[in-house]
Amino acid sequence: METRLERITINPAACNNGRPTIRNMRFTLAQLLQLLAPGMTEAEILRRLCNFWSCFIGGILRMIFDLIR
Repeated sequence: METRLERITINPAACNNGRPTIRNMRFTLAQLLQLLAPGMTEAEILRRLCNFWSCFIGGILRMIFDLIR
C-alpha cells in the first residue's frame, strides 16, 4: 500500500524546477494549494483534473499539515 509520502515526488525530469509533485504528474503541491486557497472544492478539482484521485487531496493536505506542525 502506498503511503502519503510516496505520492509526493521530487523529480527534475517530471518538473524541471525540482518542486514537489504528485506522483511525477507535473502537477505541483503549490498548484494544488493554489486551487484550494480561493475555495475550490475537492469535487471541482477532481472534475478539472481527471488523473487526480480523491485520496491524493486529503493525503497531501495531511502531509503539509504534518510538515508545518
